[in-house]
Amino acid sequence: MTVFADLRLAARRLTRAPGFAVVAIVTLALGLAATTAIFSLLDAVALRPFPYPGADRLAVLAHEVPGVPQAPSWGISKSNYFYYGTNPAIERIGIYTAEDATLTGGDRPEQVPTVLASLSTLDLLGARAQIGRTLGPADVPRTERDHGATVAVLSDPVWRARFGADPHVVGRTVRVDGNPVTVVGVLAPLQTGALPGLPAEGVGLWMPLGLDPREPAHNHHTYSALVRLRPGVTPGAAERALRGMAARLVELFPTAYSRDFIESTGFRPAVTALRTAAVGPVVRVLWLVLGGVALVLAVAAANVANLMLARREAQRRDLAVQTALGATRGRLVREATAEGVVLAGAAAAVALPLAVLAVHVTRALAPAGLPLLDTARVDWRAALVCVAVAAVVAACVGALPASRAVADVGALREGGRGTTAGRSRLTARHALVVGQVALAFVLLAGSGLLLESIRRLRAVEPGFAVDGVLTAGVVMSSPGAVSDARAAAFWRALETRLSALPGVVAAGATDRVPLNGNAGCTTVGVEGRSGDQGCIHTVQVTPGFFRAMGIRVRGTTPDWTDTDRRVAGAVVTDALATRLWPGGDAKGHGITSCESGGCQAHWYSPITGVAVAVRDDGLDRPPPEIVYLPLTAAAADTFPGQVPRALSVILRTTASDPSRYAPALRRVLAELDPGAPLGMVLPMRALVSMSTARVAFTTTLLSVAAGAAVLLAAVGLYGTLAYVVGLRRREIGVRMALGARAAEVRRLVVRQSAGLAAAGVAVGLLGALATTRLLRSLLFEVSPGDPRVLGAGVALLGVVTALASYVPARRATRVDPTDALRAE
Repeated sequence: MTVFADLRLAARRLTRAPGFAVVAIVTLALGLAATTAIFSLLDAVALRPFPYPGADRLAVLAHEVPGVPQAPSWGISKSNYFYYGTNPAIERIGIYTAEDATLTGGDRPEQVPTVLASLSTLDLLGARAQIGRTLGPADVPRTERDHGATVAVLSDPVWRARFGADPHVVGRTVRVDGNPVTVVGVLAPLQTGALPGLPAEGVGLWMPLGLDPREPAHNHHTYSALVRLRPGVTPGAAERALRGMAARLVELFPTAYSRDFIESTGFRPAVTALRTAAVGPVVRVLWLVLGGVALVLAVAAANVANLMLARREAQRRDLAVQTALGATRGRLVREATAEGVVLAGAAAAVALPLAVLAVHVTRALAPAGLPLLDTARVDWRAALVCVAVAAVVAACVGALPASRAVADVGALREGGRGTTAGRSRLTARHALVVGQVALAFVLLAGSGLLLESIRRLRAVEPGFAVDGVLTAGVVMSSPGAVSDARAAAFWRALETRLSALPGVVAAGATDRVPLNGNAGCTTVGVEGRSGDQGCIHTVQVTPGFFRAMGIRVRGTTPDWTDTDRRVAGAVVTDALATRLWPGGDAKGHGITSCESGGCQAHWYSPITGVAVAVRDDGLDRPPPEIVYLPLTAAAADTFPGQVPRALSVILRTTASDPSRYAPALRRVLAELDPGAPLGMVLPMRALVSMSTARVAFTTTLLSVAAGAAVLLAAVGLYGTLAYVVGLRRREIGVRMALGARAAEVRRLVVRQSAGLAAAGVAVGLLGALATTRLLRSLLFEVSPGDPRVLGAGVALLGVVTALASYVPARRATRVDPTDALRAE
């Protein structure tokens, strides 16, 4: 008989047992769907090639500065771009920086993610225009002192959403930050979410970056760099070559670098493969989750194997008849294997649409900023993986029942009563249940550790108000044409008007909202001490910031009178005050910013206040060292340049949902500056949630996997106990005939259940201790072997075991001794 005939026969047999077939198919389908869905996510993030020319040779060039714990990784400077680009290991180098710009030229002003990039950056990405052209050499500003770029290229999403896919948009003049800019083209769809330094939501405008090799070098490493390595050059080899070049920075650019700076910071180039730089943390998370769902699939397969063993047990008479009619062992093995193949094939067919749904749901649950996850889909690659895994499952599911079929034949030919065979089958089922419980415990331990981490993260005192606080980005219209005095007056008027709104406790503004991205750092000096005191977070704030954020300050904070007179002092955090003035008082000391050439002459004197323990970098990180600088004085004296034209506004309200103040904020902004766009409006509670989103996402996925594994383990335990009760029916009848009480019979079954669960937990505990260490980078104040979490897992499995034992134990007490003895 052919293989297809075997499969047809197996399908007919399964249709005559629909209950068994449906349970087996659904059980396997859930495991296969979860595995296929996670593979699809992993394929999008880690396996599918980036859509760029020579993507396997693309790398990110940055600088490591281990001596600056506040910001241990920097970008590159313009002078680095020209200098490093001459290295033979590098075929092409691109440099870019991203910022939000105000785009005017449609229905209303809008903040659009804008990238200023070298022409080589677009070449490295393989960018092409679908309308008009891309940027060219004639578009590049001659120097950074020029008024800036006068042309721009639109991204495909902005062209469609804001300009209605107008094919005549080329040549149109729009305003970017108040400056006239000509649209020269529209790029074809370009994937940029995985590129470091670019917004995950995509780029709206591309503009040329002014680059001039004759300009003096600066120690400002604020640009992201992408390089294409020459064939055969690894990132490690390129890094070694560039570090050799970096040794000459002090000699070649003495105004930008000093020997003391290089030695104290450990400043050195770092080259990282693009994929590693872009998605490294996400890939680790997805591999962990894939391992989790693979365990679920293993539990599901063990459950189906258990069901098939029970089915073969019920078919012993049929097997005896087939043997008597001349069926060979090989024939019986093929029958059992064919059933496994049919079940796995049907499960794969059901699993694929479930996987499509699971991918959509997972993408919806995933936190913003996980690169490339939005490109995940169940394609032919995922379908092929589903079929391949189903084939492996079919082999595993069919192997054990097939071997038992051979054992049945041997027992029947020997004329035995089947006791040995029954015990043998029972041992196999026990082993499967122990494995199920062990795998479920491993997943329970992992999800429990992550849940405990989330609980402790949410219990952390951030040092600022969370409830009732609203944040919103604000950019002045025509910022390039606004004077410092007008900008300062605008922020003062906005803060004053917003503070007067009913239900608003306080309003303020800052260039850095806590938990919202990298703050960067500035080298600072302290009055009376030689040399700089390290690179510290510097945050510009308006006077209302501290009250709006609910940040407690020992001492005083500046008011608008102080800032207008430019005599306002700075506020530092507890962490900085403790390091620079241990056991003393920071108030009254002066602090300023420094460059390689030395610290500035003007001092913020005195420091007027110390902010108490602010978790600015993340709830899982210690409070950082920060200097809060008053807005106008900071811009005019410490930082050469202008008063900021773009800040984040903070509203502290009495409302449980501060988002309802967004319309009032828009109204006030429109009255003060009709052309100013309002950026993203977010409650502070949402920012706090986003800061823990990656751990929460992993926790959710692993918890679902753990729940499924525990449920399947409970079903397997129940099935085995029911089988045991059936196998020991005569023994139970004899015990009850001799006077055994119902409680004693229940204990007999529960003891069997507890023994299996205990063995599974013991094996699972060893597995958990070995595997949960992989979660260490996601844990907060929890060790991988935390006894309370592991104990909770044991307790939960104990409850599940008791529930799974209840029905079989109850059924055992209802065995009629007369019927049991008569049946034998």
